[in-house]
Amino acid sequence: MASAASSSSAATSGRKPWVYGLWYAESCLAFAGVWALMSDRTPRTFLEVAAFLLLCGAALAVPAHALRAALLHAGAGAAVRLRVLEVFLVLAAGGAAAALSTAHGWAAILCILLIGNALWALEMESRAAKRGRSLTS
Repeated sequence: MASAASSSSAATSGRKPWVYGLWYAESCLAFAGVWALMSDRTPRTFLEVAAFLLLCGAALAVPAHALRAALLHAGAGAAVRLRVLEVFLVLAAGGAAAALSTAHGWAAILCILLIGNALWALEMESRAAKRGRSLTS
């Protein structure tokens, strides 16, 4: 059922999902190049900025969805999936609070993106429960 939902959303948009990931990676590299040229013009700056931006994209799009998919694959019930995703949300929020209180702004940004990812996965779980299915796109 997951592949049918994924293929229909890809068909609606007219592009395969990996194309958006490629565009994001290209955008990160372009922004990192501009940032490096405008600051100290070192390859290290380019690599640090590119790595941080790619990490931000991964934090927003991957962890909670991978956790949800693993729970679905393991056959966990809807209530268990919901509780595990809520724990993930609480841990991400705690990480954001800790990072902000210790003046680690880069870590706070990543934790805030993890909060967004957890909320996104919780919304998908809520929609799946309303539809009576275990997976939505």
